[in-house]
Amino acid sequence: MRFKMEKLNKIISRIARYWTIILFTVITITMLIFNADYDVFTDTPSFQFNNIYNYISIFINLSLLVMVYKIIKRFNINIKYIIGTYILLGVIYIFLIPFEPFSDMKMVYEIAVSGFKLHQEYISFYINNIPTVILIMLFTLLHKSIITVKIINIICNIIIAYLTYKIAENLGKKNKLYFILCLLNIPVFLYINIIYNDIAFTLLTTLLIYLTTKNNKGKWNLPLRIILSVIEFMIRPVGIIHIIAITMYEVLSGKNYKLVAIFVTATTVGIVICNLLIGLFFNKSEESCTIWSFIRMGFNEEKFGFQDGTASSKWQPKDVIERWKELGVGKIIEIIAKKEIWMFSEGTYMAERYAFGGGGSEFTTENALTKDIQKNQESVLRKGAEYIMKGQYFIIIVCALFGVINKKKSSKYVLLNYIVVGLFCFYCFWEIKSRYIYSLYPIFTIYAVDGIEILGKKIKRKDV
Repeated sequence: MRFKMEKLNKIISRIARYWTIILFTVITITMLIFNADYDVFTDTPSFQFNNIYNYISIFINLSLLVMVYKIIKRFNINIKYIIGTYILLGVIYIFLIPFEPFSDMKMVYEIAVSGFKLHQEYISFYINNIPTVILIMLFTLLHKSIITVKIINIICNIIIAYLTYKIAENLGKKNKLYFILCLLNIPVFLYINIIYNDIAFTLLTTLLIYLTTKNNKGKWNLPLRIILSVIEFMIRPVGIIHIIAITMYEVLSGKNYKLVAIFVTATTVGIVICNLLIGLFFNKSEESCTIWSFIRMGFNEEKFGFQDGTASSKWQPKDVIERWKELGVGKIIEIIAKKEIWMFSEGTYMAERYAFGGGGSEFTTENALTKDIQKNQESVLRKGAEYIMKGQYFIIIVCALFGVINKKKSSKYVLLNYIVVGLFCFYCFWEIKSRYIYSLYPIFTIYAVDGIEILGKKIKRKDV
């Protein structure tokens, strides 16, 4: 039995690894030619051919990365100074671009600070946002202010970066670059302005990966992982992928099956209880949006699975099947290919929308930067930030590809591969936005730093 499990583990681990390699390869090739564009003003995805500015941005980002790498190798940089600088820059950014929340962000924030008294129709329809509202209520417990949430975002980013560093340590790697590259990720920094669940969800998933990959698991490890798994699933349904990935990793690697069974059972029970409590206290309406809405939107042809605003309480499994029949196998494959390539190669997690807003963005105060942002398509800051983010993302993906290809690494890496492949599969069916893979950036960072180290050693030996 054990021999068969080891064999199965090797087969599935290889499939996950090669799948991840192919994904990063396709994204690298695609980004060399095409630009996965997002029109923030019409909320529309598309593909455009790269222009000279895209390649200039790649060159600039590569030069900056080489410089950072050399500085880290040469000097013993104190992490405290990096954290202090990041907090200072974050606070300056919050006050220089005092962006007011809009759309879903505005709704969940106003519902939270009103104690569920405002926007009853919205929360009845998007009942899945109740956990996010509760989260923001906790964030604003001491002080009901948008700035409070943004300050917490800064702190969360630092914790995520530290956890990424610690995960790498669990995987047998110790390098400050894991921590620093997380903080240097420009979309992540710009996301300080968001008032939603992306950062909190990423913190939960990163902590969950850290606890799972720990060598010495204490008595609180399992209860903590169960609690985190329940919370992350309640915040976002895609959390099921982390639960499945952890279960596969522990079963196939021959962990204590009794503990795995407790993890799965307790997590399932916890999710069921939380859903029952939401139904009990918040009176789930028959007009609430169904999960079939998100799947049906995931197969709209015009925006190739991008959210198109057609969410409804009426869509059921038969409506999804009907759409599949209308599209046919060829169109379904085309939509899935486009949506996955776009989502994984867009490169900004739509930070240009969630940092600066769309047309008619509102700001608490006005200054030269906010005036430029309000020029919309003519904004230098908007366009410049977009080019820089995409150039940086390309470098991260290329380095991550080298990191994934490397065979000489801990068997624990398979958990990261399972998560990447799991999210890929999940979004074959679910509606997409590029921010939906925001939670993967710590994993991409780990692979990227691995790749940087490999390339650094090869260049030093003059092998390339």
